Amino acid sequence: MSFLKSISAFLIVLMLFPACKKQINKENELCQQINNIIPVVRIYEEVEDKVFLTDTILDGSFAVLDVNLQLDGENAYNPFKSIEWEIGSLKFSGTPKIRQRFSVGSEAEIIIRVSLKYNLALLPCRTDTSTLLITKKLVVKPINASRIVGTYSGINQGENAPPFIVSIKDEYRNNAFYGYWIKNINKGCYQGVIPPSQELIKPGVQMTAGYIGATFREAGENYGCINVSGSLILEGNKITIDYRYANELEYGTISNPTYYNKKFIGTKN
Repeated sequence: MSFLKSISAFLIVLMLFPACKKQINKENELCQQINNIIPVVRIYEEVEDKVFLTDTILDGSFAVLDVNLQLDGENAYNPFKSIEWEIGSLKFSGTPKIRQRFSVGSEAEIIIRVSLKYNLALLPCRTDTSTLLITKKLVVKPINASRIVGTYSGINQGENAPPFIVSIKDEYRNNAFYGYWIKNINKGCYQGVIPPSQELIKPGVQMTAGYIGATFREAGENYGCINVSGSLILEGNKITIDYRYANELEYGTISNPTYYNKKFIGTKN
């Protein structure tokens, strides 16, 4: 009888072995993926409804900070049980994303430290350490230090036309910073002869600018601008401007004028 029990137990083990082996292989595969992934802290500068990936922002801007905690693929899994942030003197916990405004009044470097604690109860393969530390630096520049200022030569994507110039300037009045302005987007906008009285009011389409990105809009039809709006990003010396404007002949005469969506790609001169 005991012999039959031993045989039965042996057969049960044989039947369970493939399932156990499959589970072990799955755990090993998951551990291998986790060991190969180093979470990355990313910094975005928020400009109105846009965010731009950058380690440098302008003073007074909101920064969005996040850390990638997830694996890609079928076995997506968060291997960490807790997250703690130190952003300068500020501390946060329990969230992979932080939105914070930085107003320092001058140029500054802010050290960001993220502490991620592994869920060791579910990760027997993590025997070397229980915590992963990530350090990153955020640079805050004065509000008048945007990199987008300059002139750019380029064309609208998909158009076979000669290059044209788009200019972005910063304005000072009474020795104080006044803002950022863009000209010739749409083409002809604030180009040509502008009355001096208008130059004193608005020397172009006003922008809300960050360090490498900006948004802009000019409602109505003014000095060649036809209800234009858009956003831009500067990457190295390459600028990409996504913008939209109305048909000049239709705008103001019919209720639903035609709008054109364009992408200007240019190089800083």
